[in-house]
Amino acid sequence: MTRILFLTALAGLLCCFIVAAPGPVGRATDEAPAPSSPSPPPPEKKDDKATPTASAATAAKKYPPQDPALGAIEGRITLEGDPPAQKALEVPANNKDHAFCTGHMQDLRLLVSSAKEVENAVISVAGYKPETKPAARDITLENKYCTFLPRIQATTVGSKLTVTSSDPFLHNTHGLLALNFNKAIMKGDEIVQKLLKQGDGLVQCDFHSWMQAWIKIFPHDLFDVSDAKGTFKLVNVPPGEHEIEVWHEFLEAPKQKVKVEPGKTVKLDFAVQAKGKKKS
Repeated sequence: MTRILFLTALAGLLCCFIVAAPGPVGRATDEAPAPSSPSPPPPEKKDDKATPTASAATAAKKYPPQDPALGAIEGRITLEGDPPAQKALEVPANNKDHAFCTGHMQDLRLLVSSAKEVENAVISVAGYKPETKPAARDITLENKYCTFLPRIQATTVGSKLTVTSSDPFLHNTHGLLALNFNKAIMKGDEIVQKLLKQGDGLVQCDFHSWMQAWIKIFPHDLFDVSDAKGTFKLVNVPPGEHEIEVWHEFLEAPKQKVKVEPGKTVKLDFAVQAKGKKKS
C-alpha cells in the first residue's frame, strides 16, 4: 500500500514538471506577434511631358583634344535687326492626331535669346578638303511630341542616323535632298540609315506636315552648331587662310576670311540677318 501511494505521488510530480517546463523555443504561446514592416511608398511618377527644347535636350558639347600644331576658331552668332516674320505653326483641324499635337508640339524654327544670340546656326570651313576622310559618327533623330528632335544637326559623310519615335501613333521619316529614304515608324521602332552623300539633308513627316529637320553632311570635321548662347568652336583647323561660312534656315551672313596659326585661337563673330534682307 505504501509503495502504491509513493508511485502515485511521483507520477503527479512528473506531470506538474512537464506542464510547467518551458517550450523549446522559449516563447510564451500568448505573446503578441511582432508588427510587420510598413510597405515601401510607391515610386514617384516621373513627368513624361518635360518640355523638349533644342538646347535642353542636348548635352554639353564635347570637342576632340586640340592639336598644338593646329589652330582653332571660336565665336558667337548674333541677330542684327528684327527676326524674320514667322507664320505660327498650326495643326490642321482634320489631322487625326490634332488633339495630341496641338498640346505638345514645339516650334524650334528660330531660337534667339533675349540678348539676340542665335542657336542652331551651322558654322563651317567653306570648301575644305581634308587629306584623309573624317571618321563616321552616330547621330539620332527622335519623333517626340509631333516634333523632330533635334531640328538642326551636322555630321560627316558615312555617319549612321538612327531615327526613333516615342509618340503613340504613326509617323513617317522622309529624307530628301542629300538623303533618300521614306519609312514609316511607330512608337518603339528604329530606322537606321547610312548618310553617304554630302550636302543638305531635309527630313519631313508626310503625316504631320509641320515636322521638319535638317542634317548638314560634311566631307570634313571642321564644323559646329551654335548653342543657346550663340557660341561655336572649330578645333584642329590647319594653319593658313580659310573662309568661314554660316548656314541657318532663315538667317544669313556673308562669309568671312581668317588666318589660322598653330597653337592659337582666332576670335570670329557673325551678325546674321533675315535672308534676303540687304545689309545696311
